[in-house]
Amino acid sequence: MSILIDPEQASQQILAAIGHSGPPTDLKAVGSLWTTLNIHEEDLDQEGYLLCFGGLGADILIRRDAPASRKRFTLAHELGHWTLANLEKGTVLFGEGNKKTLYLQTQHKRRTPEEAWCNKFAGCLLMPAGDMRSFLYDLNLSNLPHNISRGHAIFGVSQEAFISRICDVTPICVFEVVSTTEDIKVWRSFLSKTASEWSVSQAVEALLDEYRRNNDLPVGPLQSHNHEVETILTRQSRYGRSWLATVTPLIESEAE
Repeated sequence: MSILIDPEQASQQILAAIGHSGPPTDLKAVGSLWTTLNIHEEDLDQEGYLLCFGGLGADILIRRDAPASRKRFTLAHELGHWTLANLEKGTVLFGEGNKKTLYLQTQHKRRTPEEAWCNKFAGCLLMPAGDMRSFLYDLNLSNLPHNISRGHAIFGVSQEAFISRICDVTPICVFEVVSTTEDIKVWRSFLSKTASEWSVSQAVEALLDEYRRNNDLPVGPLQSHNHEVETILTRQSRYGRSWLATVTPLIESEAE
């Protein structure tokens, strides 16, 4: 399908319509923008559905026993499908909703353009770019790993979704690092789209080398390959340890 609006733009229209002022996004208020849209929690075998009834409106069904953050993301995703059905020349239509006949039930197939759009839309709606930047920069970027580790609770999303969104709207890269009695490695990487992959990888490798010398990761902040690196220990057991590490590019005046 051809989608003529960016999900960030669509989410901004909706956030403006509900008078959004900060996290967490009020999804109930979002749903109420359409008088013929109803949201219910049900005993489902999948995360959620959008059931459309043409001019009669639609129902969004969410799995009742899903974790709270999962429910919110699923609801935001289904609101994305409904938003797509209520677009006209790049503008989201509110009120009674689109009167055109729609499919009775959306066919949720993975890796379709519409599914990708709705996933992106959900992230933008739940974690507006402005809110994310304010959350970090109002703290003067101090103790980044600690603040990133707690931010998902403030926005009502999963930690993975929160970290992914940070790397989407800022130049910060985030790494989950794990160690065993034998060695240390990067478990998961979240790279900013503006990052220099070579410089970031060199900074992370220097961090791992520090562990191999001292059997621990330094808290930081450390300067390495034109980046500032900080870490926080997130889990420790007799089998190993886990850290959250942030890699942030230094501004020119700091790097000189």
